[in-house]
Amino acid sequence: MIRTRRSKAVLYLLITAFYSCGLGEDKNSSFDPAFYKYETKHLESTYNNCVAGKEDCTYITFDYPIFKNPENSEVLRMIDNKIEKLLLEGTEGVNIKKASDVFIKNYTDFIDDPEIENYNTPWFDIRKAEWLSLQKKVLSVKCSISNFYGGAHPNRFVMLRNFNPYTGDSLGLTMIFNPENLKELTRLGEKYFRKSQKLKADVSFEEAGYWFKDDQFFLTGNFAFTSEGLLFYYNEYEIAPYSTGAVYFVVPYSIIMHLFE
Repeated sequence: MIRTRRSKAVLYLLITAFYSCGLGEDKNSSFDPAFYKYETKHLESTYNNCVAGKEDCTYITFDYPIFKNPENSEVLRMIDNKIEKLLLEGTEGVNIKKASDVFIKNYTDFIDDPEIENYNTPWFDIRKAEWLSLQKKVLSVKCSISNFYGGAHPNRFVMLRNFNPYTGDSLGLTMIFNPENLKELTRLGEKYFRKSQKLKADVSFEEAGYWFKDDQFFLTGNFAFTSEGLLFYYNEYEIAPYSTGAVYFVVPYSIIMHLFE
């Protein structure tokens, strides 16, 4: 069974140090956060009309924003499409509706397999995209996925992405920071990484159980702008065993303001 619902909102404006950095926006364009109105859409599909979220229910849910503005629709549509692509990561669907249908069909086919006896373990797949911030020159989004298809434990991962609100282009670290400033950001990032993990400066990453190549710290491209600073997020298994869990930290704007110049 498929259920949908919508809610309306206006993306929150965050004024930060990043506000003044240059990313090639249209100099003649005024910035109005109210322009970026969106709806949050919810879609869920369940097996045998069970209640999504219940322990004995097999279900898949999608929650995601869709921009609703008649102007500049090509750019906003481009961003919407990129968000949908993120949400579909690891699925067999070409769109959200198809992915939901395939999920339920795969579960049904699995439990109906005559070689599988007395299987009653439910599956779930929870996918959510949300805007973290809107600033003059960047939109940051967080996409969270948690699923279980049988096995030892659920899978969880988070994808953080940034977009130019004028063009819809994706923004990576090298598009925001020049090489020297990125080098300094990496140095500061290591400091806050160690602080978040309670790891002393004289302890190597290998000794502490982290998987940095050649024991050299690197900044993940999985980052976003938040109200406090730059958030960097390493998913489970990315730099450490599953038991460590996800590793993330924030570098405050107050110490990196000069790097945006």
